[in-house]
Amino acid sequence: MLTGSRAEVIVDDLFRQGYSRIPLEAAEAARLAQVFAAGSEFFDQDVNDLKRFSGSSTNHGYRAFGDEYSISPDRPDQNDSFSLWADDTSTIPCADEITPFLGALSDWRAVLLPLAKSIFGALGQRYGTHKPISFERAAYLQLNNYNLASPDIDFLQDAHEDGHLVTFINTTAAGLEIRDTVDGFTPLTTTANEVLVMPGSVLTKMTGAQVAPLYHRVRNCAIVGRKSLMYFVNPQMDVPLAPWLSNETNDGIDILEYARTAPGMFGLPDIEAI
Repeated sequence: MLTGSRAEVIVDDLFRQGYSRIPLEAAEAARLAQVFAAGSEFFDQDVNDLKRFSGSSTNHGYRAFGDEYSISPDRPDQNDSFSLWADDTSTIPCADEITPFLGALSDWRAVLLPLAKSIFGALGQRYGTHKPISFERAAYLQLNNYNLASPDIDFLQDAHEDGHLVTFINTTAAGLEIRDTVDGFTPLTTTANEVLVMPGSVLTKMTGAQVAPLYHRVRNCAIVGRKSLMYFVNPQMDVPLAPWLSNETNDGIDILEYARTAPGMFGLPDIEAI
C-alpha cells in the first residue's frame, strides 16, 4: 500500500477542495466489498434479533433507528447502524454469532488505520512537527443501514459535519451530497473502488481553521438497501494533544474536550478510549 504518496494527495486535496477521493487497490476494494456483503446479511435479520447485538451504550454494536440524529432528536436519521470501536469485539454481545461480519470490519480497518496515520504525519510535517496523533483506541467503524423512508421525507440525514478528525466513507448508492460553497450541495456517490476522506471540526481546530469541516447530507432517493460505511477517527482522550497551528480560531479551546463531547450533538455518548 502506497500510503505515503496517497497521504500527500489527500492532504493536498483537503487544503485545495475540502475533501479527497482516493482509489483503492484491488485487494483493498475486495475487503470493502466483504464488509458490505457481510453487513447486508447482518441487517437482514429481524430487528428484535439485531438488538441482541447492542452493547452497554449506543457507542457499541447495534444501534436502533431513532437513536441518532443530525440536527434534532425529532428528526432522527433514517437508518439503524452497527459500530465497532478500536477493533475490540469484547464490547459486542453475542459476538461469536457474527464472526464473519466482525472479521470483515477488522480487515477493512487494517486498510484505513495506516492510511490515517500517514495523513496525520503528512499534515504534521506541513506544520513543522513530527509528533504523531494517537487515535487507534478512539476511532471506530460504523455501517449504516438505510430504511425505505416516506416520500414526504426529503433527507435521510440532515446537513451536518461529523465532529471528528476525519471520516473515511463509502456508500453503495446515491444520496450523499456535500456542501459546495459555490453551488450549495452537490451529489457525490463513491464507487466500489475508492474511499472518500472528509475532514471534521476537530481537524479544523487542529489546523487553526485552515481546513474546514465538510458538511454533508443524505437525500432520500427511495433506494432500498442503501448502505454507508464510515471510519470515524478521533484523538485518544488519554494522550495530550495540541493544535498544529494556534490562532484566534482555537485560542483557549481544549481540543480533546471538544472532541470528547462532540458526539453529543447527534445524541450519542462521549468519545471513549478503549
